[in-house]
Amino acid sequence: MSCIEQQSLFAVPSSPLAELPQTAIDGAALAPVEDFSRITEVSLSSAAHLSRSVLVGLIAELSCNSDQRWLCWVADRPLKPLMTTSTQADPRILQVVNRPGEAQHRIAVRALESGRSHTVAVLMDRTISEGDKELLERAAQAGNAECLLIYLQH
Repeated sequence: MSCIEQQSLFAVPSSPLAELPQTAIDGAALAPVEDFSRITEVSLSSAAHLSRSVLVGLIAELSCNSDQRWLCWVADRPLKPLMTTSTQADPRILQVVNRPGEAQHRIAVRALESGRSHTVAVLMDRTISEGDKELLERAAQAGNAECLLIYLQH
């Protein structure tokens, strides 16, 4: 059993290495938006039944977001076979199925920049470079969107 102690948001860190960002308590100086990452990465085993359930749950939850924009699914396979009738009757999902060899992250950059989707979920079979992640981050900020990178491990 573990014990979690509640601490004040304004507590001084116990370690000199863990420094809090400089912000004013009255809200005069807030951290810039650029420090907030708009990319979330998830790694799933492609062989596990639990992975499919987690993926379907993520997509179903994101598709019923209160934001009026759509969830965009970018992958080399359609999403419909993964979704079941038990999820949502009318999900707000735009599917972009890319051709083999086409870079999914490049499609995701265009989808993020457009701002038509609140979230762009990208199904990947390998990790992408830091430079490509930076492109996705900039595109997400430009379109005021989130990017979900889903890695399927074989």
